[in-house]
Amino acid sequence: MKRIGPFLVTSLMSLISVVPVKGQYSLSSTAIKPLVEEASTIEELKVGFDTIQSYNNQLRFANTVITVAKSRDNLSWLAEGDYMRGTALASLRNNPTKAIEAFFLAKNEYSVIGDFRGVFNSTHAIGRQFRYAKLFRQAIGYYQEALEIAVNNLDSEEYRLDRIYGSTAICYLNLGDNEKYIEFFNRALEMSSDSGYQQFIHYSLASHYYQLTDYEQSIEYYKNAISFGIVEKYEVYYYSIFQWLGLAMAAKGDQNGYETAMLSLDLLEKNDKDYLKYKVYQNLGEIAFIQGDYPLAKENCYKSLALFDTARAIHTSKNFEILKTILKQEGQWQEIVRLDELEESQKDKLASISDDLKVADMQASLMALEQKFTSSNPEASEEAVSFADIFWAVGMIVMLLSLGYYAYQAQERKRELHKMKQGAAAAYLDAYEFLYGDDDKRQS
Repeated sequence: MKRIGPFLVTSLMSLISVVPVKGQYSLSSTAIKPLVEEASTIEELKVGFDTIQSYNNQLRFANTVITVAKSRDNLSWLAEGDYMRGTALASLRNNPTKAIEAFFLAKNEYSVIGDFRGVFNSTHAIGRQFRYAKLFRQAIGYYQEALEIAVNNLDSEEYRLDRIYGSTAICYLNLGDNEKYIEFFNRALEMSSDSGYQQFIHYSLASHYYQLTDYEQSIEYYKNAISFGIVEKYEVYYYSIFQWLGLAMAAKGDQNGYETAMLSLDLLEKNDKDYLKYKVYQNLGEIAFIQGDYPLAKENCYKSLALFDTARAIHTSKNFEILKTILKQEGQWQEIVRLDELEESQKDKLASISDDLKVADMQASLMALEQKFTSSNPEASEEAVSFADIFWAVGMIVMLLSLGYYAYQAQERKRELHKMKQGAAAAYLDAYEFLYGDDDKRQS
């Protein structure tokens, strides 16, 4: 501990000689190397790693630790270096396969030296990476392994096991197992001492019960979440709860639902969170639609669409559904055509196909990597790699066929809509006037 002070000073002095790169600060290789070579304990290595702000520089630091550890034949340092490397790569999020490979290496090295803390952290990190890759069953397996390590070999109260139970619950939700989802979230709730995380769990369970159309349970959990008040770092959840509570109340037939949801809008405006208002307007539109106030529903849905950006394309489908239902009753067919065009442009189908292919390719690579580290049979690893190649090839074929299909559909769609474009333009002006008032206001 006596060396921590001087070492931290050296770390901070090294950070002074920085080179700005794209808004960040980049340590030179000559500044990183002394941070590693002057450390004498793993604790000092952690201080040096945590001092660095840039993920790229953390990766350089970790690679230097690995190099020095190999030159000194120090397995403890090698394990720490691999874990740091995995942490930096996971933070960069540009190569999940290399990140998880580093965590597997660290896990094996920690196991050899009997460092259960390191084994726990590495196993938990592996589970987290599988969850991000949407390999939920594999993620659950590693989460369970991490829990067993903590309970059997560590003082489990020092670790955030509530978060592991919560992450396991989310995996079960994605697998469609509602009972396990509720069970593991309730376990997380029982053992959590973090009021913010407790609020998040109540919020999540309320949303889940709403999806199951159990509005009474949904309302109860939303009210429980509200009872925690505004918790630091969880403020956005509090601001958003009222809109969902209002929606559940409206679905249950409570006429106060709209007024309750408006509280979210007021909180977001007071706290400069305008970027979240698009969702509140959508929910206000849905509440008004449920209550039969179609003009108010249209007004709110159009406001929500006006706040659209490409990052939220997936969240706008309810606006289109409500608007087109109302417009059909009003016989406004040209406006429906315009909304159809807008909805198609927002979906960006080709991008989603590419994303699916990337996920499939990443999943195959991670499965092959898991086989490599968990199988004692070398031939099994080769078979896994071969399977990954086949999986990738099949994915490529599916993508090409899909691209051809959507290109054909797009061409047919253009032919159908060409005849009505003049009417769609006029309908757009009508919609704009509907939102912003008469000609004088529109010109201003």
